[in-house]
Amino acid sequence: MISILIIGAVTLSIAISSAILAVGQGRNGLLAQNLTEAKSLANACAEKALMDLKDNESYSGNETINLGSGQCQIDQIENLGGQARMVKITGKANQVTKKIEINVNQINPTMTFTSWLEVDNF
Repeated sequence: MISILIIGAVTLSIAISSAILAVGQGRNGLLAQNLTEAKSLANACAEKALMDLKDNESYSGNETINLGSGQCQIDQIENLGGQARMVKITGKANQVTKKIEINVNQINPTMTFTSWLEVDNF
């Protein structure tokens, strides 16, 4: 009888541990998905901002774009003199945020970049 209780307790412990691990893995999977989506949103907005800037050197940004279940923000584009610009983008998917900072060195005839970085804060 004691053997049955011990085996039952061990089995119950294993089942509870497995359930807790499954919940943790589910949360981690969702977080990874949201991180990927936020980064993709930020990159999509960065591409849009750069295309708009290429078409119109006076493009100033400062717009929010909704894409699917997330959104991205193109901040006010900073004119650093001549054709140099600083472009700051934020992508958000659920509660996850990714930020990209792009330092444009030249717009025309060919757009060139000094840096394209994922940053924590602007």
